[in-house]
Amino acid sequence: MDRTRISSKGQIVIPKPIRERHRWKPGTELAVIDAAGGVRIEALQRGKTLTAGEVFGCLQRKGKPLPIDRLAAPVKLGRKDFR
Repeated sequence: MDRTRISSKGQIVIPKPIRERHRWKPGTELAVIDAAGGVRIEALQRGKTLTAGEVFGCLQRKGKPLPIDRLAAPVKLGRKDFR
């Protein structure tokens, strides 16, 4: 858990490890959403095209890696579901 404080101007600093993990650069627009028990902060990325590197970091799969032929099979078959 990272901690921060609200300044006298109502500003907060998002800790550097969190900014780096989410790849939030200076100028990133954030939405502050009132939620039960506090607030939620989310990046606004409307209209932004993500690079392959930005997307790759968010892909996660538990278990052993799948072979390439298994990954490509749904694409070749035109399937929309992948298991």
